[in-house]
Amino acid sequence: CLVNLNTGAKVKVNLSLGPIYNGIYTHWILAIDYSNREVYLEDGSVWKMSWWDSSIVNQWLPNDTVIIGINDGWFSGSNPNMLINVNMNDHAIGNCIF
Repeated sequence: CLVNLNTGAKVKVNLSLGPIYNGIYTHWILAIDYSNREVYLEDGSVWKMSWWDSSIVNQWLPNDTVIIGINDGWFSGSNPNMLINVNMNDHAIGNCIF
């Protein structure tokens, strides 16, 4: 679901193309600490991913392109965000810790 932050309108979407190369919302993975489920992005942010999604994050690699999304589903209280991995066509929920 994609949400317009100005109007609150929601629409269902399917990811068919990746984000714009070097766009302001385009991020990529610099490093992953698999044992602690921490994903480090090129903008300096650090994301603690949910243990529920460990098997997903364990397949991710440095340089994978990601989009930051909002988790409005399960466990959204402790994991308010999601990282959508464009290369793997999947996502994992988590929280930005830095």
